[in-house]
Amino acid sequence: MRRTRMTWLTSDWAANDTKADFPAAAARIGVQSFGANLDDPPAADEVEKFVVARNLAEPALLFFANEWERKGGEAAVATVQQLRARGCLAKLIVLGLANRPVSVPHESWVEWAGRLEK
Repeated sequence: MRRTRMTWLTSDWAANDTKADFPAAAARIGVQSFGANLDDPPAADEVEKFVVARNLAEPALLFFANEWERKGGEAAVATVQQLRARGCLAKLIVLGLANRPVSVPHESWVEWAGRLEK
């Protein structure tokens, strides 16, 4: 905590616990809840149009992690394989890993996005 400029947590209780554990850093601990955080959110009818227009026949599963084994990468592949075996044109997008694991199949339904750089 000494080297951070700011630490963002997703709930008040997590922020409060962290402040209690690191009182010297309390001023650098904030709360940012999950969500789109849009400055100008779309109207409900615009959102409804988007929801209706979705292509549910071709869902995309996003696997976003930097530890393939520990985070369940094999389960993500197996899930998409099962969906495809049932006729669903699902795809898997792998994001966050620097190197492609050997177990990530080289298939048209796997999109390798690689690692995000800050």
